[in-house]
Amino acid sequence: MAKACVSCGTEMDDDDRFCASCGTEQPEIAPPAVVANAAAVTAVAPAAAPTCPQCGTPITVDMRFCESCGARLSVAASPAVAESAGSANTGMPVGATQAMPMFAAAGAGATTAAAAPAATQFSLTPADKKNGEVPPMIPAVAPPAIPPALPPAAIGAFATYPGGSGSNQDANTQKQGDASRRRIIAVVCALLVLLAVGLGVWWFALRGSGSNNGAKQNASQTQQNATAQSNGSSKSPSTAAKACTSAPDLSLESVDHSNATLIVTFSAQSNCASKNAKFAESGVTVTIKDGGDVVASAVYDFSHSPISFSGGTSTVKLAFTTMQYWRPYDAIRTSNTDVTVQPHGTPNGTVAPSDSGALGGANIDDAQIESNAQSALNWQLDNDADAANQFYSTTTTQLSSKKKDLQAEGKTWQYRDIMEQFLQMRIAHPKAILIWASKYSYYTARGFDANFYVILSGESFGSADEAKGWCSANGLTADNCMPVQLS
Repeated sequence: MAKACVSCGTEMDDDDRFCASCGTEQPEIAPPAVVANAAAVTAVAPAAAPTCPQCGTPITVDMRFCESCGARLSVAASPAVAESAGSANTGMPVGATQAMPMFAAAGAGATTAAAAPAATQFSLTPADKKNGEVPPMIPAVAPPAIPPALPPAAIGAFATYPGGSGSNQDANTQKQGDASRRRIIAVVCALLVLLAVGLGVWWFALRGSGSNNGAKQNASQTQQNATAQSNGSSKSPSTAAKACTSAPDLSLESVDHSNATLIVTFSAQSNCASKNAKFAESGVTVTIKDGGDVVASAVYDFSHSPISFSGGTSTVKLAFTTMQYWRPYDAIRTSNTDVTVQPHGTPNGTVAPSDSGALGGANIDDAQIESNAQSALNWQLDNDADAANQFYSTTTTQLSSKKKDLQAEGKTWQYRDIMEQFLQMRIAHPKAILIWASKYSYYTARGFDANFYVILSGESFGSADEAKGWCSANGLTADNCMPVQLS
């Protein structure tokens, strides 16, 4: 049977190994199996195993070079011939292939094409045709089988992604993270439950001992209130103290001053049934008398600064302005004073601010102030008479000369104004004294009106010039400071 050269198409004998025209070595081609009856075909016999065209060593269809002699081979894989339609389920797996020669002979009566599966295709090019003969048919390589798509569950369970580490690993990592979070949440919840139980037990235990602890706390608070007082009253009154409207008894303990403000400290004795009561009334008039004369009086509001008693006693500090006291602070004798406390008083004007921890009060009635000031001026004249006698022959300085209803310095002077001025000068010049001018010849001999209250500095000087120098040194002019000698 004649064949054509695979390179130039020259006709050759079937047993020729090389082309006589071009010298191309010819591959050995196994003849295809012939099926007598296509309807009865169950399977196509496999082609004979090819050999190396150089040395005759058996080769496989996937070789490109002979393993024995190294000659280049022209054999390629080809799809296997499937079984017939009547034997489609004979047990061969779907997609299985059978090796077959890369080239198949064609000719009259050949049945190879009829036996080939539908997936096997051949392509022809114009160079393959020569002398009107049909060249060998080159089957196209079947495309790789595409595996069926897996369901998402299967992918998440065991599939891996190309070029990645695999979704099963990611899923496991995610599951481990979720498990860790669940464990942490469970631990936190358990700790919260234990904390709540502990707080509940502690609270119930505290209730059981509440009465004993409460008694101890009340005793401690009472002790603190007894030692912590301000403005004559406790800043934190005992919770056990009961309000009491009965005015306490006050006794003067000490007298001091803050600039021209009088600061008085009293010891207080409660008149309430309870020894731990508190007095928080408003409009309370506190009056200090010395020898029957009122030396200080003002109206106080204890509603915001109560007097709190511990064991029936307390300490009270009160402040009096120069319109609320009428005797120098160092002339008030603590051993010869009487203190009265009267509720339901009416304050006159604004309340003076607290000073040096002492509660400030409001003025009493103006008429009472005027009367108390007049009495205080007369007491001061008598008290300072002996001190004035030394200035019959010694020079001193005069600081002021005033009388009632005098129009001077922008106001009409009253007794309370004269007394207030004296108290202020007494703070600035501790030796200052008060005299009545008509009792001394220095004023009467010159024919002047001598019905004046005169304030002298009480300082002694060797000459008038020395006295003038003292006035200048204290910032006083000739209008309100001049040398005087009472004789």
